[in-house]
Amino acid sequence: GKIDFDFMESFISELEARRIAELEAYLSVTGLKNYTLTEEEQKAIRDFSTLKWGGYELQTLFTGSNGDFDIQKTHINGNGYYVITAGLTNNGILGKTDVISKIFDKGTITVDMFGFSFYRQFPYKMVTHARVFSLKPLMKITDKQGIFISNSLNFLSKEFGYENMCSWEKIKAKSIQLPTKDGKPDYNVMETFISAIQKLVIKDVVLYADKKSRRLKE
Repeated sequence: GKIDFDFMESFISELEARRIAELEAYLSVTGLKNYTLTEEEQKAIRDFSTLKWGGYELQTLFTGSNGDFDIQKTHINGNGYYVITAGLTNNGILGKTDVISKIFDKGTITVDMFGFSFYRQFPYKMVTHARVFSLKPLMKITDKQGIFISNSLNFLSKEFGYENMCSWEKIKAKSIQLPTKDGKPDYNVMETFISAIQKLVIKDVVLYADKKSRRLKE
C-alpha cells in the first residue's frame, strides 16, 4: 500500500546502465572514443583563421540530379531506404520506404528548396514535391570532407525560400569558398579540421560516459 521507491531506483538505474553501455559501444565502434588531438589536428584548429580560401563553381565540383517518383507519406512504411524531404527536422529524413524509385548513392549531398544542405553517409531516395536534389561529387571524397563541404553550402539557406526556391539550375554557377592549395581545393585540410572538431565535440560525451560507467560499477 506504499509507493515502491526501491523499485523506481533500481528500474531507472538499470535503464541508465543500459543506455551508457550502448553509448560506450557506439563510441568504440565509430572510433570516437579517442578524443586526443594529434599535432596535425591542433595545427588545423590553430591555423584555421589564416587559411587560404578560393572560390569554386559548384558545377566544377558536382553533378546535380532529382528523384523520379513523388514519394508521399503514405509510402513510408519503415522498410527499404531512407527518404529525404525538405526541412531541418530530423535532418530532412522523412522515414523509410521500399516503393520503387530512384536510389541515390551514399557520399553525396542533398539540398532542398530552402537551400538547406546535408551530407548523406547512406544511400537514400528523395521526394520530388519538395524539390530536393542531390549533388554527386565529381571527385572521390571522404565523409569528413563531405561534412565540411555541406556546411560550406550554408549560405544557400540565406538566399532561398518559398518565394525563391533553390534548384540545381539556380546554383550550379554559384561559387563555394573552400580551403585552397595550388589552385585546387585542399581536401587534406578539410579532413583534418573536421576530425579535430569531432574530437572537441565528443570529448565531454566520452568523459561523461566514462564517469557514469565507473559510478554504476561501484
